Amino acid sequence: PLLLAGRAPPARRAVNLPDLASRLRATTAIGIRAPDDALRANLLLRLLAERQIVVSQPVMDWLLRHLPRTADAVLDAVERLDGAALARGQAVTR
Repeated sequence: PLLLAGRAPPARRAVNLPDLASRLRATTAIGIRAPDDALRANLLLRLLAERQIVVSQPVMDWLLRHLPRTADAVLDAVERLDGAALARGQAVTR
């Protein structure tokens, strides 16, 4: 098995070897898009649960509405929320 990652499908790559070019044309390409709202919500819930952080539904809604639509942004937000809650000794609120 081989995984290729790039901005364009493997079949579009300029390859000088005819055998390799034909194999690349025969591969299946799958596009990866930004996570949808359900995936982001599940990721946020899982990361909060791993750190034993309990937040209300309005806080969850606010975070999902205001965070950038990337997994890295969700992870960074949870780390920052955890640090702030520990530093202040209080629960996470809006």
